[in-house]
Amino acid sequence: MRKFKKISILLLFLSFGLSSFSMKLENNKYFDNYGNHIKLKKYKRIIITDPSCVEIFYLIGAEDRIVGIAKTKISKMWPSEKIKNLESVGTISRPSIEKIIKLKPDLVILNVMSQRIVDTLKEQNIPFVVERATNFQEIFTKIKAYGKITGNDESAQLLIKEKKIQLNKIKEKISKHKKEKRGLVLYSNSPLLAYNSKSIPGEIMKLFNIKNLGNTALGNTHIISADYILEKNPEIIICTMKIRNVETLIKRNPYLKYTDAYKNNRIYIFESREILRGSPRIIDNLDEIYEVLYK
Repeated sequence: MRKFKKISILLLFLSFGLSSFSMKLENNKYFDNYGNHIKLKKYKRIIITDPSCVEIFYLIGAEDRIVGIAKTKISKMWPSEKIKNLESVGTISRPSIEKIIKLKPDLVILNVMSQRIVDTLKEQNIPFVVERATNFQEIFTKIKAYGKITGNDESAQLLIKEKKIQLNKIKEKISKHKKEKRGLVLYSNSPLLAYNSKSIPGEIMKLFNIKNLGNTALGNTHIISADYILEKNPEIIICTMKIRNVETLIKRNPYLKYTDAYKNNRIYIFESREILRGSPRIIDNLDEIYEVLYK
């Protein structure tokens, strides 16, 4: 059963990279990365199953439009004290379509792991988009879109401006470190899975001038073999999601002991909200990541 679950998770993550669409605002519509779109009009009853979008709504002052959210299992959602009283529609990977319909939303914003209910939303004529930002620009696009659909355009624009200033400051600090490092961002112990460049972790690797060794296969995430690890010899390994500690990682993948990352004590653990979540708050974490990587 446990092995089956791991394979299911792998197949789910592999499916993330199959989209050929792009996130954009065009012709008074907001298009997601999966070909879905909604009209850029004001919505009053919004259900959100994506944590990054919940955070954006609070940051632009649009939390009064949220009538329900999906809860997380692995990492906390911000702002925890304010969202604890919001109606739950299940978890991110298993949202309850019955609870969603009962709340009578005029818009549903889905996490990629919530896509199992897409067909029912279509049958019920409930507008929806599926959220998955792969870079900082798409995070800014999301903020702009949510400002427009909630009537909080000004707050959204101010937030974008603030985060772009923060991003430019960290870029200036990083520019002093010219030497490129070899690295990986892993999210599962067994099988060993890594992000490639078409992801927020991949974007962060690029920002920090780290050559992403995860760019070895098609798709957004994939299995990294022992032979590949030993051949490429990563100098930095960043771990998130299912990987909670270095000890378990090494126990299940003992060949990692032969990498420069292990020998030089450069295997780091970050919570998914710090390095994976497509929220503007991830930009707030860049200074902390900088201090860890360049200490």
